[in-house]
Amino acid sequence: MNDFNNRISINLNLLFTGTTILILLVATMICATPFIGIEELIHPTRIDSIFLKVQEENIMKNAGKGQEMPPNSSKIYYNPIGMKMKYEEMDVRTRDGLILSGWFIRSDDENKLTLLVIHDLNESRITNLDIAKGFNERGYSIFLYDQRAHGTSEGNISTLGVREREDVEVCMDTILSRDPGTQIILLGIGMGADIAIDVCSIDKRPAALVLQSPYLKLSGYVEHFAQNHYGIMYGLLYPMARRELEKRLGYHIDSLDYGKNISVLRLPIYFIGGTKDEEAPFDDLTKLYANCPSEAKENRVVPGANHFNLQEMLGDDYFDNIALFIVHHLQRTVRNAGTRKITSNDLEGIYIKHH
Repeated sequence: MNDFNNRISINLNLLFTGTTILILLVATMICATPFIGIEELIHPTRIDSIFLKVQEENIMKNAGKGQEMPPNSSKIYYNPIGMKMKYEEMDVRTRDGLILSGWFIRSDDENKLTLLVIHDLNESRITNLDIAKGFNERGYSIFLYDQRAHGTSEGNISTLGVREREDVEVCMDTILSRDPGTQIILLGIGMGADIAIDVCSIDKRPAALVLQSPYLKLSGYVEHFAQNHYGIMYGLLYPMARRELEKRLGYHIDSLDYGKNISVLRLPIYFIGGTKDEEAPFDDLTKLYANCPSEAKENRVVPGANHFNLQEMLGDDYFDNIALFIVHHLQRTVRNAGTRKITSNDLEGIYIKHH
């Protein structure tokens, strides 16, 4: 009888110990999982030449195995020379002492127009070389740079827009110190578009603004990210993740309201986005356009386009319509890809107004 009771006691102890360990493991996972998601937000993937070299090697390995290749997989470029553009290194020192890596691609056109491209989160200057090529062919000088904590720029953390806004202002300082007579047009993509909105809400130097696939609010972006990351655990994990994110960033994410900030902008603004964008909801683009009081604005809706294939779907039309919008509102002359001059006389034939 004593042996039987001892066995029961031992089994109960083992059961209690096992249950306790399981509960502790689950609790640890619940507490740690939000921080894993936060790390992906504030420590973006660094897309540089090394990253792309590894991608290229993987593509070649898959090709050797007879696997189907993704579209444009053979077109990997590491700098503007790969796309036959002359450039110079133009690094920028931020107000807090970081060095941002930049490329300046000068145009021989007399227009004095410089396009400053602000890439999306988890992207880099390399991923926008095709945009630089298209606009450089149309007479624009181009400045591409890696945001802090991206590409080859310094910095260990993305602040999701606060420090990045200041960085754009320093980039403009650098451009204008080299070429005081140029007019700067900001082209922002995704999170870069929202940074551009914030810049223009306090800095009047940009002559025009191009917003591609912007978000309405930073909090909306973070919530969307968390829903995709946590799935059915979103309701449980998101509150903890948000608190940790705001602690790391040092500000409340509700404070970055791009719908509010755009309500004071009156410079020429070209909006463009796809109806199938699963990263930046199409409704965000529509609401931002509605909130913008500028009389010089256009909204280009691309049916069926997502966050990543919008430019590919439009081809030359992407560049021509943006260039002609700027022609119309800045009273300038630009080139098309065939180097023919495009003037405001072409507006009726080429430029399409999209509402």
